[in-house]
Amino acid sequence: MAALDVYRNGYRVGVFTKTNTGAHHFKYAEVWLKLTGSRPISMSMPLRYQTLPINHTAITHN
Repeated sequence: MAALDVYRNGYRVGVFTKTNTGAHHFKYAEVWLKLTGSRPISMSMPLRYQTLPINHTAITHN
């Protein structure tokens, strides 16, 4: 599994992961969720304590 920490304005927002099966997930950091004024990183990824599955379409550039 690969993981990438996501930051916004110096705050750790959460972690983006890719599983061995290729599925992508995002989980907000608890500190970010409790921070006054925190915002979702995307309108399609609301602030939640649960891990969010990410459904995506691959984009390639030739």
